[in-house]
Order: sequence, then C-alpha cells, then structure tokens
Amino acid sequence: SIELDGSGVSRAGALGLQVLISAHRCWQEDGLEFSVTKASEPLKSACQTLGIDAGDIGLTTEEED
Repeated sequence: SIELDGSGVSRAGALGLQVLISAHRCWQEDGLEFSVTKASEPLKSACQTLGIDAGDIGLTTEEED
C-alpha cells in the first residue's frame, strides 16, 4: 500500500490531481491500497473547485490529532 501525506501541498492543479486519480484507480485495480492523508486546505479546495470527489484520489477523511 502507499500513503501520501498531503499536508505540505500549497498548490494543486488539474494535471496533478489527474495523476492522483489515475494512480488511485490503478492501485485499486491491482487490489492495493492508495491513500492521501492530512490534505491541506489548498488540496481540498482544488478538488472542490474542479469537482473531484475526495474518494477519487484516495483522500481519507480521518480526523487529525
């Protein structure tokens, strides 16, 4: 499995999110886990602006401590 820490993302564009969507789908098809944790506000905002569901990039909704 792979887990990406999204807390350091300061800018996210359509191409970068497209790569995350593709990676998430490929890993899922192979039966492996792929997730993005601790998403920064710019990452969340970019997903919302572009109409990308958080689940499409493996974004977890876990609460931070």
